[in-house]
Amino acid sequence: MKVSRSVLGGGVLCASLLSGEVALAATVTVDGGTRFQTISGWEATAYAGQDAPTYPAFRDTIYRMAAEDLGLNRIRIEVRASSEHTRDLYQERQAGTIDQATWRASRYTTVNDNADPNDLDMAGFHFTELDEAIDERVARFRQEVQRAGGTLHVNLCYVAFTGQNGPSTSYIHDDADEYAELVEATYRHLDTKYGWVPDTWEVLLEPDLVSQWDGTKIGQAMVAAAARIQALGHTPRFVAPSTTNMGNANPWFDAMAAVPGATDFLAELSYHRYSGTSVGAGQGIRTRTLANGVGASMLEHIGADYNELHEDLTVANVVSWQQFTFGGPNPSDDGSGYFRVDVTNPSSPVVNYASRTRYLRQYFKYVRQGAVRVAATANDGVQAVAFENVGGGYVVVAKSSASAPVTVAGLPDGDYGVTYTTSSAFGTALPDVTVTGGSSVSATLPAAGVITFFARTSVPDGGAGGSGGASGAGGASAGSGGAIVLVDAGAGDGAGAGGTSSSGGVPGLGGIGSSGGSSSTSGGAGPGVGGARSTGGGSATAGGPSSDGGMEGASSGDDSGCGCRTVRERSPSAAAMSFGLVALLLGRRRRPRKSA
Repeated sequence: MKVSRSVLGGGVLCASLLSGEVALAATVTVDGGTRFQTISGWEATAYAGQDAPTYPAFRDTIYRMAAEDLGLNRIRIEVRASSEHTRDLYQERQAGTIDQATWRASRYTTVNDNADPNDLDMAGFHFTELDEAIDERVARFRQEVQRAGGTLHVNLCYVAFTGQNGPSTSYIHDDADEYAELVEATYRHLDTKYGWVPDTWEVLLEPDLVSQWDGTKIGQAMVAAAARIQALGHTPRFVAPSTTNMGNANPWFDAMAAVPGATDFLAELSYHRYSGTSVGAGQGIRTRTLANGVGASMLEHIGADYNELHEDLTVANVVSWQQFTFGGPNPSDDGSGYFRVDVTNPSSPVVNYASRTRYLRQYFKYVRQGAVRVAATANDGVQAVAFENVGGGYVVVAKSSASAPVTVAGLPDGDYGVTYTTSSAFGTALPDVTVTGGSSVSATLPAAGVITFFARTSVPDGGAGGSGGASGAGGASAGSGGAIVLVDAGAGDGAGAGGTSSSGGVPGLGGIGSSGGSSSTSGGAGPGVGGARSTGGGSATAGGPSSDGGMEGASSGDDSGCGCRTVRERSPSAAAMSFGLVALLLGRRRRPRKSA
């Protein structure tokens, strides 16, 4: 069977369908009076290929692209348990004083600053690794988020995969008062050195993989840490329990909540999606967040795609969401990073959208920080979600497993841009449509994928520019990004020629932005309001290239059953370092996870 459909609402586009594929006609009805969660934002863990020798050539572009065109506004940085120790183990690893095996066996160990958790000795804490992440990655990303008109949300996450610890080592942070002392030391350090503290503190990464912890201990730790943070003059905002298993989040939360005062300062009930995923688990999370007046957040799943995002938004009612890292020179399109950097020509790296990110962009780019989800119903196999951005602009995102003419009713009057992404088209812009006197608007998604209708008042940029053709044409690079060409990950007719980007735009962003020509605000962001800060404070001064062999929690060797953080450290040869993120998955067998 072969079916052709014309685009409704302007322009003609034929969708030729193979036998067995049906062009569905769908109507999406928006009800702005029924309102759900408020979006905090879209998050990435602070790895961007900084271990690659070519990092200085692409770092400004990857952060600018993430903030300005993709729409990320949250970053996760990590503090290890070994920050409380008599030795600065990270500095020793960097200096070569200890080898990788020693570092791996000791980075989640602790040595108490003294015997009294109420007598904090700052000399017993070391934040070299945390400072490196802030000086290099947080500072640069903050600058780009602000350039895009947003406000950076810093989520600081405590990590303690004690299953890696060597024999005859100690660990004390499962004691609530000792844990609270570490939190206090970290806040004091950040406030003194940088003039800000984190927007949220993620209590423990993947506690269902850490034998010393349970839900009750997390609740006790939150109560003790909240008192310390308040004593410093800040407002605690916690994220927990961040279980690896989505289904575990519910019983772990229940145990936390049974501790008096534990949920008083909980901002987000967090989970990962590595196992235990189900609609029932998501419904349980939503029920608990509504009953306790907190948000939900899905904050890690390597390989997560837009189908998971859509379900998390509409079932668990998440306010924030993360796949994993920014990305880097990863030869594998495995969903461990939003971007892939081609360093075949080291003097001119190419920053590519990873394949899954192209679809995620249909949500992230248009649904901005502070947006409120509103009701949207759809028929005929199409699933839709709708939002009202700060300032009143509406966004409707619809996904379909086949070609679908989509009609949207219930939008406020005004002009709306329309873009779509399929397997062969990336961010392709259709003619604008106009709602007048409550009229409906229509456009056709030509194949399985995602289509977005967005008020022009809320997001200034349309979709892919140019007349189509092969991806990778890019435009001339300009500004601080250096000689960098940006393309999508093989979008086909979605990638256009793209023009020279001026200041404030993404340098040479091929196939994204206005229709050919030059673009001054490629992917500009709407106003951002969420993520209230405890102390505010300006950006930290950006430091030089990171010397980190991996990212926060970088690990090496076989994983011992813990969800260890990230990239394998290795000698800084160009051949090895160019792989960057690929080691995220090496050594894992039971699920697609980070390597140790």
